[in-house]
Amino acid sequence: MGRTPYLTRLALGRSAFERFVVPESPFDVEDDQDEGLFTTNQDTTQEYDESGRPINPVSKENKESQIRAMNEVLEVVGVTERKAKQQQAAPAPVVFNAEQWASMKSAEDDLGDDVFIVTEFVDTILTWWIDVLRRRIQAGLVDCSFPLTRILQNEWATFKTGSLSQKYHYLTAGLEMELLGNILAEFGTDPLRYGISCLRNKTRRLKIDDDQKAICYKIIEFLRVSGYLTIQLIFSPFTITSVLRQFRIVTDNFIPSYIRFLPWHDHSPYRWGWSPGSGLLPLRSRLLNIALSPVALCLVSYTATCCLHDLAHAVQSSSPSPTILTPAKGAIQITSARDLSPITQAVVKPLTSFRDFLLRATGWSHTAYLEGWQEEPPAAMPSTVSQTITSRDLLISLGATAQEAEEATRGMNSAAAETGQGSPAAAVPSQRTSYHDSGVPDAGRRQSMRRRRRRSPTFRTTRLSTLPADLLADRMKEMGWKMALLPLEILFHRAIVAAFEAGPMESLIAELSGRPMPEDKGVAGSVMAGVVSLGWRGLGSLMSKVGLCFAMEAAADAVVWGGVWYYVQRTGKEKCFWGRT
Repeated sequence: MGRTPYLTRLALGRSAFERFVVPESPFDVEDDQDEGLFTTNQDTTQEYDESGRPINPVSKENKESQIRAMNEVLEVVGVTERKAKQQQAAPAPVVFNAEQWASMKSAEDDLGDDVFIVTEFVDTILTWWIDVLRRRIQAGLVDCSFPLTRILQNEWATFKTGSLSQKYHYLTAGLEMELLGNILAEFGTDPLRYGISCLRNKTRRLKIDDDQKAICYKIIEFLRVSGYLTIQLIFSPFTITSVLRQFRIVTDNFIPSYIRFLPWHDHSPYRWGWSPGSGLLPLRSRLLNIALSPVALCLVSYTATCCLHDLAHAVQSSSPSPTILTPAKGAIQITSARDLSPITQAVVKPLTSFRDFLLRATGWSHTAYLEGWQEEPPAAMPSTVSQTITSRDLLISLGATAQEAEEATRGMNSAAAETGQGSPAAAVPSQRTSYHDSGVPDAGRRQSMRRRRRRSPTFRTTRLSTLPADLLADRMKEMGWKMALLPLEILFHRAIVAAFEAGPMESLIAELSGRPMPEDKGVAGSVMAGVVSLGWRGLGSLMSKVGLCFAMEAAADAVVWGGVWYYVQRTGKEKCFWGRT
């Protein structure tokens, strides 16, 4: 068997695996057809493997191409990855000291706040006209019998035919008035917060019984809630006028006429906003008109919004995802975590779990793009036992500034000096003392029996890293609240239209036509008659149009969220070294 290749070579003049070589002869005629069948005397050496068997070059090339194809298939389906690509995708790790960590976290917080403000502005501009269209549909000012595409075509025709100022008022109808009312209300609540905090501090210092202190705190809480409602009542005409401008019932120039906000003005919302009706009506009808008046419904809507804010803030502990930006506490804190009933918690916790499921499924969680971590701590640890870590270094590594760490260290030193326990800022050994070096008997056996814990990963929880998750949670919360308050919004918008038509508009029509004004019966009858006249079919058409408006708003929000997520991910990986620390 071993002499077969040798005998074959002697018999044929070549190996069985060598290509046939045409002998050189002057009588050979070149033929293009046979040119590819014969080769010159190049690369005719026979290769053998480690066992002495000849190697077929064609079989070797086929095997290599087959292996190459298999590797490409495995790479495409994601089973394997090329070493060169892995080396390019894995950047070098970055190690920061404590001060660098503190400055990096502070920069991420500032950048997260700036991006959040810009995102809120862009999202408000994109979704404001959709909200205006939805409110006009809820108020009955848009015919819901037409499909939504027809309604959008009419809106586009109105926008296209207007002048530049009319286009501006179309896109921002009532927006500046609502912003002005919110800013003035925020400035008005500052003295109230200061006064409430002073009353609480004085009550805390009083030397009275606990029951009397509890009564005092309840009185202060009642004063705080009453103060917030009073401030909202004072600035409610701004909200009502903003709604009128959204409905295109009131049109102003770039500088609106603020004289109508004076209480003694004939067209002031303070006068027609209550709409108690004629004095000849019975007391029950007058109370019903006041309860369904625009001002009363504005206060009810504000209180319901505050209750939902506090409810979301009270149950946020049931979510594993941190919420830094939202939900914020409402102005009227009515609920607390311990006051929630089990039924309420059972209703709210599934919503929170659904939110966390969406965060994990879409990859928009705050830990989705923090790909890895190192087993070693980010700050460089001392290399010798003589070097130590002080309390100041520990505070700075936890995110405190240098000044705050100095103040906290001085306070801890003074407290320890008073108690006589020594300085708490004493040196902490940088390396853990081994049980083998101590004088405790059987220390080595106890160390071997001790369960070794694996160091858990530590992620940077900053305003920038949690911004996509917080924005998604905030938009889901706002959309859910709008749907929950939809019946109240429908009553509020229809009450504003009915009260304005029964007040200033009716008096203006009577003055122009010369006929006497009809008897004012309030808004309760008009609102109820309008809702009943819709019928089940009209109500279903209205709700379908409102649902489509919600879908359009959600699509615009999704576009903004995608841009924010891409910017945060790219900035965090390139500028803030996410996944490399």
